[in-house]
Amino acid sequence: MKRIIFSVIGILLVLLIIAYMGFYRYNHSTINKTLNLDHANLAIVNFAKGKIAILNNEKELKVVYLKKGVLGWKKALDPAPILKNTQAYNQLVSFFNIDGQAFVFGFFPSQNIKSVIFNDRSYLSGSLEISYEVGQEGSWFIPLNKNITTLSSENLIVIMNDGTRVSYPFSELR
Repeated sequence: MKRIIFSVIGILLVLLIIAYMGFYRYNHSTINKTLNLDHANLAIVNFAKGKIAILNNEKELKVVYLKKGVLGWKKALDPAPILKNTQAYNQLVSFFNIDGQAFVFGFFPSQNIKSVIFNDRSYLSGSLEISYEVGQEGSWFIPLNKNITTLSSENLIVIMNDGTRVSYPFSELR
């Protein structure tokens, strides 16, 4: 009799685990479900060994790094969002390192910006400039194929629509 009870409990336990895994997999089958988003201003970008979800709303710019596993998508890194209501331009830029790569992102409220350049001066023979266009809502991102330890004001240059190059403190953007 004890064997039957233990067998039934074991089977129920296995069924419970399978049901939980199925529920979890269903709720993490897409990036939108993982982030609990029905609809949003969401852009998805391939990066490193996963994907970056860029959520842009009126108050903040949020970036989440996700990886896909056996049970679906999971957040691998969820850095603090960039708040758009600040006047300090150094607070409108952020970065993170993961899987040997860096992801630099930010928000500039001016409508006259064409692109943002990351100027990497760590090369012995000079520097490398990587440029990405700024979206209509003012957000931008630059994926780098290496880790960075700091992001200084000299690293970023903003290109205006008329071709003018603007460096930190970005006073021309106000």
